[in-house]
Amino acid sequence: MANQPQVTWTHIVVHHTATPTTTTVASIREYHLKQGFSDIGYHVLINWRGEVIPGRPLTKMGAHAKGRAPGTSPNAPSLNHYAIGISCINDLDKGPIPPVQYAALVKMVRDLMVWFEIPVSNILLHRQVITYPTSCPGKLFPEAQFRADIARR
Repeated sequence: MANQPQVTWTHIVVHHTATPTTTTVASIREYHLKQGFSDIGYHVLINWRGEVIPGRPLTKMGAHAKGRAPGTSPNAPSLNHYAIGISCINDLDKGPIPPVQYAALVKMVRDLMVWFEIPVSNILLHRQVITYPTSCPGKLFPEAQFRADIARR
């Protein structure tokens, strides 16, 4: 990996795939490859059963958030350069997140915060950082509860 750039993770961006819960990681990867990505865009995926599934290796820059972190310079690089992308395989515009998927998401975010020393203020929802309107991670995503739960360590 001598040619691989060193990635310093300072943020986490939470997404949903906006697909049925039966969607496979393989089909998401195939879709992302057809979009011109070099791999699946997310680093971590969580299915409706709460299973954490690796996506793009953490040694590689993501392809999940083109926008910049709130309050950063217009010349700052996109969050893809320094944010870990986590996506729930679900459509949280159409239904609530299953408790087991939610618990796995909170645990994964907390673990990543510890491993990479990421402050709670740097945990973002995709809708906060993109350059076009979206509800991601879904209008039914329990944002207030999520923020309270990740702040509790």
